[in-house]
Amino acid sequence: MRHLPIAAALGLGLLCGTTAMAGPIVGAIDVTTDASSFPAETDAGPNDWDISNLISQDSLSASYESGVSDFEEYMAEGATDDDAPGSAFGTFAPEASLTFELSSAQVIDGLVLWNRGQSEQGIRAFTVTTATSDDFSDAEVVGQFETMMPDGEGAAAAQIFRFDPASALFVRLDVTSNWGLATMANEVAFRRADGRPEWASTAFIVMLLLGLGYSTLRFFLPKY
Repeated sequence: MRHLPIAAALGLGLLCGTTAMAGPIVGAIDVTTDASSFPAETDAGPNDWDISNLISQDSLSASYESGVSDFEEYMAEGATDDDAPGSAFGTFAPEASLTFELSSAQVIDGLVLWNRGQSEQGIRAFTVTTATSDDFSDAEVVGQFETMMPDGEGAAAAQIFRFDPASALFVRLDVTSNWGLATMANEVAFRRADGRPEWASTAFIVMLLLGLGYSTLRFFLPKY
């Protein structure tokens, strides 16, 4: 019977070990593509439809600090992209490879995409491949995904895609189809898998600790 508090502590440790893990949002430092972007529109700025718009944060309603801002907390703010003309990347090519370079090799387990909000625009289906070598000689395909159809209501909401943790210095999105008119997207960022407990579960853990303490006290106190 004296093993009960120990068993309870082990159970608590297992529960704590299975809580959600936190991680920061990470932006790429460079992005390239094999597709030609739309011709520039002179009234929309020098980066009109350029691939660099995918990592600029210029049209997001709320900015983040790469490698610092918590991914879940930032997503909870509901940041949208204003979907303004020229503020995105756009190409008429139905298929395109978008290659992102991170600041350093790190383990990621998800990405967030602000697609286009206008109907018949935006990425539809894509494959995600990670690598630590720029020639992708150690490439690992981590997922195939499909986006939600644009609603045509303007501002684009974030769409989150999760996959098993993978080491990456480079991340390639191979777009295999679009929503009809063009392959376009506003912004892309990634989620780093830090492997630390998500503090949203703190209250639950505290309750477990209190319960463990109470049970241990009752076990050792003399019974009358």
